[in-house]
Amino acid sequence: MLRKIGKYLFGSLFTLSLIFLVSVHSFAQFTEYNNLKQSVIRIITPNIEPKLNYGDVLRICEYQEKVEIYVEEVGNISVACDKIKEAGQEKFLSLFTDAIFDKIYWKEYACDFIRCLSEQPLVIVSRYANSFFKSLEIPSMLSTIILSIIYILLEETNSRRLKGLGYILLVCGIQFFLLYYIKDFFIKQASIAEILNSLFSNMTPYYTLALIFGACLLTAGYISEKAKGLISRK
Repeated sequence: MLRKIGKYLFGSLFTLSLIFLVSVHSFAQFTEYNNLKQSVIRIITPNIEPKLNYGDVLRICEYQEKVEIYVEEVGNISVACDKIKEAGQEKFLSLFTDAIFDKIYWKEYACDFIRCLSEQPLVIVSRYANSFFKSLEIPSMLSTIILSIIYILLEETNSRRLKGLGYILLVCGIQFFLLYYIKDFFIKQASIAEILNSLFSNMTPYYTLALIFGACLLTAGYISEKAKGLISRK
């Protein structure tokens, strides 16, 4: 009875720990500067494009050395006129979007990450977020390994171990793809959907592997069980 409770408990903890590990690793990858930049800039561009006319910007540059704009929740952003003229009409907008992203990404935060997240949501697309998620990777990996070992030891036979691990991996994969397909029904805001789609794209390979390995382990477990049954009959 205690073994059965232990298997259920540690199996559940192992499942949650594995999901947490994949999520943390995916967030750490997603919040890398180069990975995050394009997603955020695609959100920024439609919001600032109407405010920046190349002709108006050049007229400002006749009297000033830089052009400054105010972006809500970000602050003042300035770009040197020399760079604007060098970029030309085709590329000048990217100077502003790059400057906005850099200010968001490299911003220093005095609060701890969880508190910052509730008070300043833009922290999720910052270097601070990247450092936070990276700091969780090793502890979550160790806990996942420990829980998997305990779960394996609690199972009595190799076939049950294979089946148990297979079920866990399948559960991890299935829950991800269910979330992947239903998220659009709940998230209507385009900017959030953009970021979520990029994040889910990062996670997809890991959960696809979980489904494949889960199916393989489950099949191997059933084959092992059947083979053992046939041998015992003989």
